[in-house]
Order: sequence, then C-alpha cells, then structure tokens
Amino acid sequence: MAEQMSLSGIWAVVFDKDGTWTGVHRTWGPAMAGALRDLVDDPTLRAEAAAAIGVDLDTHELSVSAPIIAASNDQPVALLAPILEVEPERFLPIFEERLFAHADGTVRPLPGGGRRARCARPGGLLDRARHQRRRDVSARATLFGPWTQPTDST
Repeated sequence: MAEQMSLSGIWAVVFDKDGTWTGVHRTWGPAMAGALRDLVDDPTLRAEAAAAIGVDLDTHELSVSAPIIAASNDQPVALLAPILEVEPERFLPIFEERLFAHADGTVRPLPGGGRRARCARPGGLLDRARHQRRRDVSARATLFGPWTQPTDST
C-alpha cells in the first residue's frame, strides 16, 4: 500500500516536464546518462542507445528532440527496447527506477522560480510582464492553487 501523506502544506502543483521552471538539462541530462551507464554495460551499445534518445554521454546534454523533455517515459523506452533487445513493458519500471535514482535530489527551481510561483494563479501571472507571463505559463505549465498578488519586493 502506498504511503499516505498530508497535502495541507501544498498550495500548488506545477507540471514542468519541459524544465521551464526547474531546468531540464540540469536534471534529466545527467539522469539519463547515469541510467544508461547503469543499464547498458557495452560501450558501443550504450552509445547507440544514447543517440536514439538524444543524450550526449560526455556532456550529459539533451538534444532538442530528446523524448525525455516532453514525452512520457514510454517513448524513450520504446526507442531503447529494440536496441537493448528487451520487452518495453518489462523494461519500463527498470528504466524508471534507474532514471529516478539519478534524478533524485537534482530538481531545483531556476533562479526566480519561487517568485514566479508565488505570483501565479491558474492561467497566468500578475506582474509587470503580465501578457508574456500568461502566455509562458499557459504554454508550459499548469498551476492549481491559491495565488498571491506580487509586490515590488518579490
């Protein structure tokens, strides 16, 4: 049974798969490279797998088309399965376990992210760049919860 926790301290949920607020390359690039190092012993096969999912094993950078940026975890697993000769359904939990082990503790807000979150409301932000912020939030994140009117000090 899953551990239950109180949600009383949570005032917002931000879906930030593309890393707009947390920095996708800081989190998922190193996590993907680490997961591949753990899962694929053969360096040639590892390089082929990395190329298929858009990960540079040397720099830990992601290509702009890397599926981990905005796709579900099923997509990179589907690309890896034929290369690694595994069944996608069985490989997915193994892949996710290694990926999350490397990502654990690395998700940190980008500078200014806390201020943006404090100013947010569903559908947009209320600040000097209201129109652009509303477009940014609407395009990149979904936010639920109470919001606070920004001040000059935030």
